[in-house]
Order: sequence, then structure tokens, then C-alpha cells
Amino acid sequence: MSYIDPYGIHMSHCNQGDYEGVCKYGDGGCPAMNQHPAPELMEFLDKGEAFRLHKDGYICISNRYRTIGRPDRNDWHVAQAEQMKCAPADFYKLDGSGKLCNRWREHYVRCHTTDKLEVNEVVYNELKRLNSAIHHY
Repeated sequence: MSYIDPYGIHMSHCNQGDYEGVCKYGDGGCPAMNQHPAPELMEFLDKGEAFRLHKDGYICISNRYRTIGRPDRNDWHVAQAEQMKCAPADFYKLDGSGKLCNRWREHYVRCHTTDKLEVNEVVYNELKRLNSAIHHY
């Protein structure tokens, strides 16, 4: 059975000198096996995950459960118009820019999307910070 080293701790500890590419203790007896990374490294990795999720279009939708989501379809405004029995044009900004209003997008994500995830507190708070920095209605 091979060990999966998601944080690189095992191989950074063992992959040195004459043991390039393998563990010098063997797969069974390494003291670095199953070690958890330092909290600072975990926070750094979590912030990177939050940035990736932000780029993928996820927004925070539940503080209590730390749930994030994004529209599960490109024509979410059409599906929401059918649900609310109105025209898809009602979800566009009134300034004539041709852009969809973020408030309605958030409503769709909170109420109708199936693309939701629960994340840890660091990822949630960082995603919330990233979204608030560029959030324009």
C-alpha cells in the first residue's frame, strides 16, 4: 500500500542524499509518516484553496455551516426567471451595462444551486474577505 503525502512532509524529510526519490526508512518505519504540517503551513494552504475557489466563482452563503456555492449552470437567470415567473431581463442591472445583478446571482446560489461545499473556517473567512474586496452591486 502506498502512502499519500498531501503536504510533502514525508518526502521532504526522507528524500535526501543517497535516498533521492525514496524514503530512507522504508514505507513502514518512517518517523515523518502521518505527521501533520505546522498550523502556519495549513493556514497558507487553506488561503490558497480559498483563492482557487474564489477564481472558480464560489461565494459564501452560510456563516453557520460555512457553506459556499456557485451557480450550477450558465443560464441561472433563465432558471430563476422560470422559478419566479418573470422575465430573465429582470435580473440585469438597470444601468444599461448588460451585466447581471450580483444580488440575484447570490439569491440563486443560496436557494437553487446544487453546487455547494462545506469548508473549514480559514477557507471560509478568506473567501469571504476575497469576495467582499471586489463585490459590487
